Formats: sequence, C-alpha cells, structure tokens
Amino acid sequence: MIEKKFAPLIFVWIGSCLPKWAISSINFASSNNIDRKIILLLDKNSNILFKNKNHSFDLVFLPNQFMNECKFKEQVNLSNPFWINTAKRLKVLYQYCKTYKIEKFFHAEVDNLIFPLAGLENNLNAKGFGFFAPKDNNERALASLIFCNKIDSIKDIFQYFYPPYLAASEMHALGLYSKNSKDFFALPTESFLEVKNKWDILSPKNSDGIFDAAAIGQYILGVDPIHEPYKPLFNMFVNENVLVEFKDLYFYSKNRNLFVFFYKISESYKIYNLHIHSKKINLAISMLNEKNNILKRLSLGKKTLIANKHKFVTGKLKYILLAIKRKIIKNFKN
Repeated sequence: MIEKKFAPLIFVWIGSCLPKWAISSINFASSNNIDRKIILLLDKNSNILFKNKNHSFDLVFLPNQFMNECKFKEQVNLSNPFWINTAKRLKVLYQYCKTYKIEKFFHAEVDNLIFPLAGLENNLNAKGFGFFAPKDNNERALASLIFCNKIDSIKDIFQYFYPPYLAASEMHALGLYSKNSKDFFALPTESFLEVKNKWDILSPKNSDGIFDAAAIGQYILGVDPIHEPYKPLFNMFVNENVLVEFKDLYFYSKNRNLFVFFYKISESYKIYNLHIHSKKINLAISMLNEKNNILKRLSLGKKTLIANKHKFVTGKLKYILLAIKRKIIKNFKN
C-alpha cells in the first residue's frame, strides 16, 4: 500500500444527485494521482448512486447537522440554488478541513479532468501560503482547480458574500478576495502572457504548467449544451475572457496527459486540469486516449460535433414550435 503522504484532492457535490459522468471524472483524477488521497464530499442527495458501484476514491457523506452549519445565515446576493450551492462548497471545504485538521489540499470541480499533480504543491508552497486559483479577468477567479496551504484564507473569502460586497457568485467573491488579499495567488492560464501586466500572476515556469479556468475546455469540447437549446453542440467556443488567439496555440496529448505549445514563445507546458464545461467527460477521456480526432481536427482549424446531432432536425422544430406558441400567447393578450 502506497502511503498517501501528499495534500489530498477534495471534490464536493451538494444539493442534488451526483451525475454519473462525475464518477468517471474522479476516477480519472485518482488514476493520475495514486500517491494522493482523493476525497468526495457528498450530502444525502447522492446516496443511491453508489450502490454496487466501483470507485477508487474515499466517499464522505456529510450529515445534516454539518450541512446546516455551512448555510449562509445572513443576507447574501446569491440568486438561485446553483449559485448558493457553489458558494456553500467553500464553506463545506473549510469546515471539513478544520474538523479533520487538513492543513493543505487541492480542490477541483467535478467537471474537471485532473492530471498528475506530482511536484505541484512543492512548487506552490515555495511561492507562499494562502489560496491559489486561476483568474481569467480582473473581477473574478474560478475554483476549477485550486490549492490551499493556509486554511484560514478560505474563511477570509466568506466576507465577500455579505454586505457591503454581496458577491453574486463564488467566482466574484474570489475575484474580490484576489484584489484585496496578499494571500491570493493567481495561477497561470492560457492567457498568462497577456495578463501579466494586468494583475499579478504566477509564471508557468514556477508552477511547471498552466491551469484551465474554463476557456481551454470550452474551446476543445464546447460549452454546456443547455446554452445551445436549438443547435447541435460543436467545439471551438471562444470564452469572452480569453486574451490569446487559439490559432497561436497547439494542444496535444501524450500518455493521457494534455499539453499546449505556444508558437509565439516556442514553449510547451503541461495542463494540470481540463474544465469540461460541456460535461462530456467520457468523450474527453477518449480523446486523451487518442481514440478520436478532436485534437487533430483542432490543429487543422476544424470543428467537431460534440453532442446533440439530433438537433439538426429537432432543434429547428422546437424553435418553430416555440415561435408559434409565443405568437399565440401574444395574440391572446391583445
């Protein structure tokens, strides 16, 4: 048995049943980090999913009392259950790590594929102590993959959910924290060359790689299909916060790892996480196993159909029916 002597990687899913693709995602992280404990924190909503299921990580079901202690008990500006639960996730992480005296940890959102993290925590520990996260504009940072080696830095983030700040999401709370705390460290993204004069950012030479806030995964495997209700889903989506031209980057896989080559500086870096916004986790794993041509087509500037081929027909019909319904309602009101 290999001793799990490094900082654990902790996933959190609360508020609804864990989707099946998440198991594939977390198993992928576990297979890449066998010397690191992988923990999934769940509330009572996901119990049924794991009956007779094989998994390679530690499951922790959080009791109701624990979850009640993680509620926001004052006025906040979180508009729906999704934003409430993503923000509450930070409280769950903080409370769990304080309870079990976990002094440093990685955390990733479940729709991220996590590659080997060997050596990364030593590199980040050498830069300082606090909260490390990718930041893609001056107003927000994302917890797609983060590292924390000062647990109270998370507690300091909570103030930004309350007056006078009233952050509308955990991304914006992290953005406010990043601008106001010396304990925040911005991890380098695909746009690190373009943002280094806009805010302080770690060099990928310090971290020995880059991080995906959201843009890389959206470009390679598309956005969540809910944003394309009437169309098939293709890749090559360009996030509004990207400051680099994707034609200047070349993505390639090797031994189930993902790398990016920057033509302008003739440098290649590994990517520590891939944010699969489209939730097509198994398709992404197949890509990394070189069982499809998504990356090859990207290198040629060609899009790939990612999901919902049927919407070439059904999407048009759905749109027409919706237009007719709206017209009938409008005529009825008149």
